[in-house]
Amino acid sequence: MPRIGCYNDHLDWCKVEAELYKTFQRSSTSVFVFTPPVLSPQCFPDVVFGEPVYRGFQLLGDSQMVRFATTFGSYQQSPRERFPKRLGHCISGQRMKSLHFLINKSPYVLPSVIVLIGTNDVLQLFRQMQFQRDIRQTLRVTIRQLAKSLAHRCTRVLFPVIPPVPAHSECADHVNWLNGLIQQLPTFHVNIRVVKWTDHLFTSDNIIDVGFFERFMGPPVNQRTDLIHLNYRGHELLKTSLDQAILSFPAVL
Repeated sequence: MPRIGCYNDHLDWCKVEAELYKTFQRSSTSVFVFTPPVLSPQCFPDVVFGEPVYRGFQLLGDSQMVRFATTFGSYQQSPRERFPKRLGHCISGQRMKSLHFLINKSPYVLPSVIVLIGTNDVLQLFRQMQFQRDIRQTLRVTIRQLAKSLAHRCTRVLFPVIPPVPAHSECADHVNWLNGLIQQLPTFHVNIRVVKWTDHLFTSDNIIDVGFFERFMGPPVNQRTDLIHLNYRGHELLKTSLDQAILSFPAVL
């Protein structure tokens, strides 16, 4: 088995190892744990250099960025799927730790980038409440490591804060906590700017306006309730805020 929980789930291996020992110590089962090899960029042949792009900024992130790229971004290579799960370094289900891995191992990073990442990390916090403290501690380190890597490689980095998750109101505190970390990043790196754009996703009563989110996802024969991903109206709000941030962000610092 691999080191379960220690990659995208952000758990500490020492604690996972202790749980495995506790579980199997009285059984006749032998457990062999391995570490997956580090993959080279050649393992990702569907990555086109510097894409997808929006107004000269390479897009990085999770499925929110995949959907934004298909709506407003440019991507020369034809996606393999009608509803692609990956465009460049925008990958459905991606979390901050895996994006940091890609950034460190890949040459496909432009000088200017837009990074929208964290929704899947918030959902993991929600689903793994018993490990919340450990996951938060790891995420705090991971977001700063990701920002440091991007600030070192890029001249302009835009970090939009992550949107709320209407499907799980219990995630609100996690979203606010992670956005607080994101908003601290410019204090460490002068070439990072945060885009605060999510206020318009709330009503005057501070209730999430679900009109900016997809109500259902999937093909008509197998639709499921969503209320996690932004719809076209939501992406328009993000686009407007990004346009303003790009105009005020000088190309050379």
